[in-house]
Amino acid sequence: MVWTLSPAVCLSMAVFSVALFVSTGCIATPALLPLEQDSGRDLGSPAALPPSSAEGQSASTGSFACPEGMLAVSGGTFQLGETDSDWLIPSPDDSWEDLYPGLDLLGMTTLYLSSFVIEDFCMDRFPFPGVEGAAWPADGLNLDTMDELALQLEDHGRRPCGITELLLAAAGPDNWRFPYDEDERLAGVCEPNDDHPGPIGRMEGCESPLGFRDFAVRSTWGALDPQVVDVLADYGGPIHPPWDGAGQADEEPFAVYGGTTRSGSFYNSTNFGIHSHPRSIELYLDDGFRLCADPGLPTDDDELAWQQRLSDFFAVGTYQSWLGLE
Repeated sequence: MVWTLSPAVCLSMAVFSVALFVSTGCIATPALLPLEQDSGRDLGSPAALPPSSAEGQSASTGSFACPEGMLAVSGGTFQLGETDSDWLIPSPDDSWEDLYPGLDLLGMTTLYLSSFVIEDFCMDRFPFPGVEGAAWPADGLNLDTMDELALQLEDHGRRPCGITELLLAAAGPDNWRFPYDEDERLAGVCEPNDDHPGPIGRMEGCESPLGFRDFAVRSTWGALDPQVVDVLADYGGPIHPPWDGAGQADEEPFAVYGGTTRSGSFYNSTNFGIHSHPRSIELYLDDGFRLCADPGLPTDDDELAWQQRLSDFFAVGTYQSWLGLE
């Protein structure tokens, strides 16, 4: 894979001393490999899952600038999702069954191999607040928080990432099962505790094929789109936690993408996991967030206003205080 970086990313890396990429030079964006066409598979049952294939891939040519701290990802049509029917349950080792005996989770919290059309986008390299070495937010999120967050971000040219954008950023165009490995969960690569992780970006090996960090630490709230809803509709998901009763979430604008450091959760713990939560006052600390933006640079005044807004977050450390929800 050939790596090039946008000027905005170069500036961010200089500010935060991301030495990993400094020596590569700053030219354009990560070159991705979109697929040219759908697989034409039968989606009717898990047994019909096709093998993953790189045939028909060609490099994208898009190049664009992004806001500070973000990486640029070229869009295309990609085949992403789980290819092994044994992984259509939360994990093949059945560790989740002790916590949820008798619950049929086949396919309900897993995105199986599907064709997704994804536009060019910009995404923070690190989870919110998007700064290497920063502490993770001290509180969690829920659907009401996400609604308010999306509304306030509009004034700053940022937005919650879409589920398909998160999927591509974590799995890469070659569709890795884990951000750091094509197939296997590896111990000691990412933060071992999703409830109380160390500083963001502390584990250098916890990096996706496209250079995004800490995807496997906490799951990530993201915007649902019709492509994801259609894939999950075959199994009725994404579901709420089973203790609230399984249910469809396609009427809500957001769901939670990916897995965490933990295995044994009711949702799939890989890049292809997805779940949701009902509307409630509970804040879910093990579910994080990542900023996205459409391609292009903000004006100097807009960027200054955003940096001030971000400084306000560091002063309080919680979503609820920052958004004025307390």
